Amino acid sequence: MKQNVREMKIFENLLVIVALFVIIMLLLPIINNIIDMSLASSAESGTTGAMENVKDLYSTINLTGGEVHLPFRVKFEKKKYKVYSDGVEYGTEKDIQITVQTQLPEGGYVQLNTDGSVSVKDLKFGDYICNTDKAKNPVCVNQKKTAKNKS
Repeated sequence: MKQNVREMKIFENLLVIVALFVIIMLLLPIINNIIDMSLASSAESGTTGAMENVKDLYSTINLTGGEVHLPFRVKFEKKKYKVYSDGVEYGTEKDIQITVQTQLPEGGYVQLNTDGSVSVKDLKFGDYICNTDKAKNPVCVNQKKTAKNKS
């Protein structure tokens, strides 16, 4: 009788473990999707912030006696950046301070164009690459997921 009770407890515990495993396996894609959407939103916010930071930098330089022209580009690379005015290098992070409200991109550039629009090309935030669409809105794509889908 005692052995029967022990076997029942082991069987019940095994059923609980299997049920928990099934629940976790069902919830895992949902949790991954929530994390992915959060990271994409963060990359889009970072892109919008970088666009605003470059506009502010352009204005600040011109208002404080510097002279920069359009197109005005800030090229990011890892924790560094270079500023270009009309295609000519104007300075680097050593000379020019960008007021950052979000994180600095790890790569790519933001450009103020001669028509007043702002372009973004290949801004990198973690696994996300961000560009602007035709309406100049940021669009970010997970480069690892895109690479997996292509193969």
